[in-house]
Amino acid sequence: MTVTGRENVSDPPRTIRVPGSDVDFRCTTVDDETVCGRGDDNTTVAITFTPSSSLEVVAAETRRIREAIREPITQQP
Repeated sequence: MTVTGRENVSDPPRTIRVPGSDVDFRCTTVDDETVCGRGDDNTTVAITFTPSSSLEVVAAETRRIREAIREPITQQP
């Protein structure tokens, strides 16, 4: 999973389901960046973390961010 073939993939892509989540995330570490993402019918998210963290930590943070952006926007009274 590289673009140029010269990237250093230190963690091969893995599918991770964070405890308490109902969706899977796909995560990998390329060069010194850990990337985790998720897509469905109308939403795609890919988040890059530097310095790299464990794939499990990144998946959990990606889940937290995904949940936050899925909250409906409400107007303040």
